[in-house]
Formats: sequence, C-alpha cells, structure tokens
Amino acid sequence: MNMARRLATALLLGSALASPAIAADIQQPISSWTGWHAGAGVGYGMVNHEIDLDVNALGGINAEFSGIGGEGGLATIEAGYDHEVGSNYLIGAQVDYTYSGISTDISGFVGPASASYQLEASNSISAIVRGGRLVNGHTLLYSLAGWTHTWWNADASLSLGGPPLGLSYDYETNGLTLGGGIESVVGNNTTLKLEYRYTMNEPETIFAIPGLVDLEENANVHTMRAVLSYRPGMVAKEMDGSEERWSGLRAGLGGGYSMVNHVLEASAAPVIGAELSGIGGEGFFGTVEVGYDMLLGERFVAGLQADYSMSTASTDLSGAAVIGSLSYELEATHNASILARAGYLSSPDVLWYGIAGYTHTWFNGELGVQPIGFNASYDFDEGGLTVGAGVEVMLNDSWSWKSEYRYTSLDDVNIVSFGPFSLDTATNIQQVRSVLTYRF
Repeated sequence: MNMARRLATALLLGSALASPAIAADIQQPISSWTGWHAGAGVGYGMVNHEIDLDVNALGGINAEFSGIGGEGGLATIEAGYDHEVGSNYLIGAQVDYTYSGISTDISGFVGPASASYQLEASNSISAIVRGGRLVNGHTLLYSLAGWTHTWWNADASLSLGGPPLGLSYDYETNGLTLGGGIESVVGNNTTLKLEYRYTMNEPETIFAIPGLVDLEENANVHTMRAVLSYRPGMVAKEMDGSEERWSGLRAGLGGGYSMVNHVLEASAAPVIGAELSGIGGEGFFGTVEVGYDMLLGERFVAGLQADYSMSTASTDLSGAAVIGSLSYELEATHNASILARAGYLSSPDVLWYGIAGYTHTWFNGELGVQPIGFNASYDFDEGGLTVGAGVEVMLNDSWSWKSEYRYTSLDDVNIVSFGPFSLDTATNIQQVRSVLTYRF
C-alpha cells in the first residue's frame, strides 16, 4: 500500500465520520464547548507490518509482503482545549498517551527445541488537532489529524531443550494520524466519544548489510477508542418526546475500512507445533443495510438489522528474482451479517449501542508463478461471531448518521491435512464504518 492510498484511506474515513452534509435544523447550543477537557478511555486495535526485502546478491531479489498482522487492547488518557467558531463549528487541539497491548506473536517447537517472538506497540503519545460541526449543541461530528510517536518492544527466546536464551530490543517510530469521531454530552460536565484513528508510521530499517541486504518495514495501526471526558460548561439535554423517532424501519448506505488478521497454527503432533498471530491485510469496503428499531420506555432502543458489504481488504505477497517471480493475493471479497443491537439514549437525538450477531465472509485467493506460467485461484467462505459498538445521531426527523466498530471472529478452517501434519487458520476482522440512514 503506497502513501497516497493510505492518506486516501484515513481522509475518507475521517471526513465520513464528521460529515455534516445532511445536518439540518441546527439549534443554538445550550452547552458551552469552548474550554479545556480531560478524559480517559479504552479501545482495541490491529497492526499491519508491511515488509520490503531487497537483496543485491544472486542476481537481485526483491520481495514485498503486505503484511504481518497483530492485535490487542489499549487504554488512553488525554487533555485538550476546544473553541467554538460561530454557533455550529468547533476547532481544538489535544495531547494523549496510550498504553497498548497490540502485538504480533510467533511461537513454535520442534521436539525439545522451542522458540518464540513478540513485537508489541507498547505505548504512544499523540498531538492532535480536530475540527467539526455541532449538531443541536449537544453532539460534535469531527475529523482529526496529527502526529503519533510509538515505542515498540520486541522479545525473542530460544531453547534447545535447556534454559532459554533471551533477546530483547526497542525502537521508535513516528507517523501521521488521521481519523474522526462523534462526541456527545451524556451528563452535566461530561461527554462520551467514539473515535477512529489510522496511523501510518514512517518506514523503519530493521536489518541491513550495506550494499547487500536491506530489510524494511512500516507499520499501519488501526484503532477504535471510547473516551469519557470531563468538560466544564456542558448541560445534559432532557428527553422531550422526539425520541419516538427511533421506532420504525430504516435503511442505510455507507462505507469504511477494515483490517484482516489470519492466525495460523501448524502441528505434526507430538513432534512439531507453531503459531503465528498473524498474516495481516487491509482495505476499503462499502455497505448497505436495512433494519427495524423499537423504543422501549423512554431511553432504551432495541432492534435487528441485516447488511451486505463489498470489500477490498486483502493480503498481498510479491517477489522477483533472476529465476522468476511469484505473486499471491488473498482477499475478503464480501460479507453478509445478521445483527441485533440494543442501546441507551443519552439525549433524544443520540443513541449509544452495542451489537452482536453472525457474519459470513467470502474469500478469494490468487497465485501466480512465472516464468512457468502457473496461475491458480480458489475460493472459500466461513462464518463467525460479530460484536461491536457504535453511536448514532439524529440529524433531522428522517436522517441519522452513525459511526460503528465491529470485531468478527470467524470459525477455524483447516487449510492442509496430510497424515499427522495439519495447518489451520482462524481469521479475525476489525472494521470501522460510517453509515447514513433514512428512517421511514
């Protein structure tokens, strides 16, 4: 993935999450968004390490791998200052610190010998600017941009049957962060936000022999976080009867970005075993959905929905040498989901909700080997559990906008089974999506 594509990725999602195109009937805000704020939150993310290998010996070898994946949770604290511009717009800046468990893990054994390796994005700091539009004074739809500095920690160990030998090292990266989110008043002096970030780290040389070998990687980090903030001057909005709009049929159109992590496990029991936490990939998707919601009491909403998505999320491998070339692509081409959701209205216009259900995903693989002219393709599909959370904002009586995070854990698939040898994969997909919805 080149820099232009990564920039387009995050700009598209950031602007989508903050799109004010349908917002109408903007009222004078009753809360003051100008001032300082401080917050804490949690989230989840995936990393995709893109690998580029150049070898000048043996006639020249070049290989690119889109990447080595990993995932994990995070916790964050932040502080910042915002300023209202007119009655409907806001600009601001913030700094934050994030502690992360996002890691790539490799382990294996052959007889009495064993080895393991872990590369973790242990913590990071970010300086962020953001701008957005206020909806009814209580909710902010915004885009963000900034800089992130990340500390990485690697640990490796090797045992030949005796005491393990250990090696650890650290390095740091800088990268551009883009994204967007929705923040809304949930109580006096309190706001809650759901925010997406995509960080494109600068390339890092991890091994080099000058004039002979150069191994370079760059890590793209994709996170979703929920942050509860203290903001003096905020006034909660009372229920006024307009929450009845949440009951009824709805249909939506949207899109987003996803990361795919294929966790591999190989074994030839009881002699050999290995696990890789995964093979990564990423890409855009577009989606359509239809659903029905029902207001329960004054503040609770429950509903069902079905959706279908077309995706470009793929893992890519290519290599070339004097003897020929090889290419491989595994793409999650499309998926369908059936989901239930339940949520709480923090105001008549804003629904915070959780989702759970089933997703079925179709994959396509393409392999090419030259100069022998070998080309092959295959398809497979698998289903699994999807869970997630989101926030949806009423823009007027007919239209709403939502930002949603999903994590899908697909069933295990056996790729190879030959005698005692077995190779299995379990695929996890993380998505962030924005959907514009019409309510009938």
